[in-house]
Amino acid sequence: MSKLFPLQTQRGALPGPVQIPWSVAEIAYGKYVSLYGKGQSLERLAERGGFGWAEMDELNPGWREQVSEIANLRIALEESLKLQAHYATLLNQSDGGSRWIFNTPEEWMNRLREIGTIK
Repeated sequence: MSKLFPLQTQRGALPGPVQIPWSVAEIAYGKYVSLYGKGQSLERLAERGGFGWAEMDELNPGWREQVSEIANLRIALEESLKLQAHYATLLNQSDGGSRWIFNTPEEWMNRLREIGTIK
């Protein structure tokens, strides 16, 4: 599972998730640093409960769309991996091959790191 950043609920703010991908929080943190400096790291902010929904709206106005897009891409990747595993299994049975089967997005991402496609 990818690293998640906590969000605090807030009365009066447009509701949202209680966790978001770390990469989306990093965007908000860039703005936070420009406003308030580097007195707290993003890790420390996470330890203290993260940003509130209204803070996220201010620091990264597009965060809700970014989170939704990431979630949709993850679902698409999971569905693609199901097909990959199915066809690899069929081909391995058919010709006795040993094609790789990736059961999770993390397995696939780790393989891409191994071969240098991604960092």
